[in-house]
Amino acid sequence: MQFKAPLILSYFLSIFLFLVGCGGGGSGDGVFLNPPAQDLICALNNYRAENGKIINGVPCDPKRSPVVLITSGVPQSFADYCSGLLITPNIVLTAGHCVPLNPSGVVVRAGGESFNAGKIYVHPRYKIDRSAGKVFYDLALIELDRGANLPTVPLLVSHQVPVGAKLAAYGYGLDEFNRAGVLRAGIIGITRVEPLFIESLYEGELSNTCGGDSGGPLVGFLNVGDNRQAIGVVGVLSSGQNPSCTPPDLSSYTNLQHPEMLGFIVDIAPGAGLI
Repeated sequence: MQFKAPLILSYFLSIFLFLVGCGGGGSGDGVFLNPPAQDLICALNNYRAENGKIINGVPCDPKRSPVVLITSGVPQSFADYCSGLLITPNIVLTAGHCVPLNPSGVVVRAGGESFNAGKIYVHPRYKIDRSAGKVFYDLALIELDRGANLPTVPLLVSHQVPVGAKLAAYGYGLDEFNRAGVLRAGIIGITRVEPLFIESLYEGELSNTCGGDSGGPLVGFLNVGDNRQAIGVVGVLSSGQNPSCTPPDLSSYTNLQHPEMLGFIVDIAPGAGLI
């Protein structure tokens, strides 16, 4: 097990968001759609329901995106940052392993501004299981010291993620040229869905997550009828198996559709949107 972007642990985590492709049913059932074209992938605030470090990804403008960069303020011998997502103007969704319990020194970079962490909430069942090679309930929320003037992304709860779907991943982690700190988006394919995890096996096609992407969002696109579409977050990048992020690499996302994950989020962030 490798963390794809550690703040307090030993390696990095990965994140994902949108890349290329449009139309088509990612799951074959016509509900989950492939992520839209590149111009809509990055600018989530430009995505409307009526419109229809990521490896092998595309760069995005961080000043217009709800995807944020999280730093712990504690120097590390490896990456000391993670990615996250605004689900309300002052609540950031990320991975549990990305944050210390004490908010002091935790800084969130969003929309070209820096925000201090006011409070940090880690899922009460958070647990690293090295024998299983996974982090269970790897989920945290950061309450900012003030609200950000940026779009937010709702939680997708109305449809379960199917195997075979293509979703979007976002993060500030390493790209294929070993460069980090730039917000990128990419398309990943879902190969397994469990109650606690959504998994993607990277075999060289589409995109992959890497160091610094930990805590980044996994986003799905829904066909909601009458030529309308909607987007929502379904996962948070937790861990990967290959430290080099080269194929084959299995990435695991915390499944936000699990009742214990969703309940934790809604209790702390009742203003988060649901679709």
